[in-house]
Amino acid sequence: MSPAIAAKEGGRQRRAGSHHHCLDVRSEAPPALALCGDGLPGGEAEALLPAEAGLRGSRGCRAELGSILLLLVLYVLQGIPLGLAGSVPLILQSKSASYTDQAFFSFVFWPFSLKLLWAPLVDAVYLRGFGRRKSWLVPTQYVLGLFMIYMSTQVDMLLGDGEGRGPDVVALTVTFFLFEFLAATQDIAVDGWALTMLSRENVGYASTCNSVGQTAGYFLGNVLFLALESASFCNKYLRFQPQPQGIVTLSGTAWNLSAGMAVAGLLVLARSVRMTAKFTSALDIPVEFVEKNVKLRGKFHRVTEKGLEVEHIPISIPFITSIQRKWQSKGLLLVRLAGVELAPTGVAWLQRELKPEQMIWFQLLGREDLSLDCLVLVNKGRFLSVCLNEELLRQGLGRTARIEGLHHDSRLYWKLHKRLLRAELKALKKNKGIWKEESYSERIRDRISNNKFVQTLKQFASWLRSSIQR
Repeated sequence: MSPAIAAKEGGRQRRAGSHHHCLDVRSEAPPALALCGDGLPGGEAEALLPAEAGLRGSRGCRAELGSILLLLVLYVLQGIPLGLAGSVPLILQSKSASYTDQAFFSFVFWPFSLKLLWAPLVDAVYLRGFGRRKSWLVPTQYVLGLFMIYMSTQVDMLLGDGEGRGPDVVALTVTFFLFEFLAATQDIAVDGWALTMLSRENVGYASTCNSVGQTAGYFLGNVLFLALESASFCNKYLRFQPQPQGIVTLSGTAWNLSAGMAVAGLLVLARSVRMTAKFTSALDIPVEFVEKNVKLRGKFHRVTEKGLEVEHIPISIPFITSIQRKWQSKGLLLVRLAGVELAPTGVAWLQRELKPEQMIWFQLLGREDLSLDCLVLVNKGRFLSVCLNEELLRQGLGRTARIEGLHHDSRLYWKLHKRLLRAELKALKKNKGIWKEESYSERIRDRISNNKFVQTLKQFASWLRSSIQR
């Protein structure tokens, strides 16, 4: 049962509406600015509201083991470039490079120290149809791979051939500086993605993956690489017959690492398949989408007694989307306005305001049978959007009700309920919609028309009129 909440205005009192909804309804192109919430700009499939624990019990790390392993792989791939860059000064020393050249090469580590300068750009600029994090992560992965393929063909020449031509330290520094710049940009995107990829109770594993992954990657790119690149080490411990070179070279390692970057990019795209899938039923939506209050895009079709019928429009990714369209089924989602008990005038207002084929956004709060309880956002102009849940209450076209799908004692529930009550109070103060009071003359007219003697006179007059006509 919803709690009793009294709103006083001019001596009047009322209770919040019950949780039985007449019409009930937190990436990419979300609305640029959501007035529902804290005024935060939208993003990928990230939640407009904080992902509070409340839909279901806490989830262990096993439930998100795939996401944790993907983060670990991405952080390992970030550590390997750092390790390779750290091994180059030792290779330069073996080629009789001066201390000045070795010190000049240390500039390649600056991107990781100065990445906070362009981190806001990575966070704010993205392709709305692809996602806030993946807009940077996937291209950076493949650019890193292509860059390493190119570097594998040039690095031996830059290090010198040992036949009178020494290493080109300036060109080598510029090459690795760009290499580390791309790796630092990838690190910014992965750090931001980790916060939304994992649930609130498992987000601590992101720092563990960062520490373990980058340390392991640095070990692979520095210690292990130097050991296997050393001819003396390999001849002493790994070979039966001595050879003039080690088992691996810097050019060969760069080529193999480019293949690893390509595989990581495919893993990121594969994980996006669920975001590119078209949901035709509420049961098709993964549980974690509801738990994280993911915001989805849809095309409005019509208003029914049970809710809004919306066609889900998934995120579009080249090649993957074209394949999925061949087997995607057709169907509409039933979306209810969460926390709102609509009056008949509210249903009419929705039918008048929402146009067929209009794009809307709905943020998942709960799921019951075949319906979704959501916050529904509609674009108003180019930069603003309006939450229909609040707008209906602000116009006096409904009452607040219990928000289905959220625990009654969760902080998120009361945050939303308080916001809806604030919108309803505005309508109450302004006497809008169902809260409009009748004037004195209207009350007198109603009393006269409802008087039994007046009703008897009306019946006698109608009988007398019908008798005269006969």
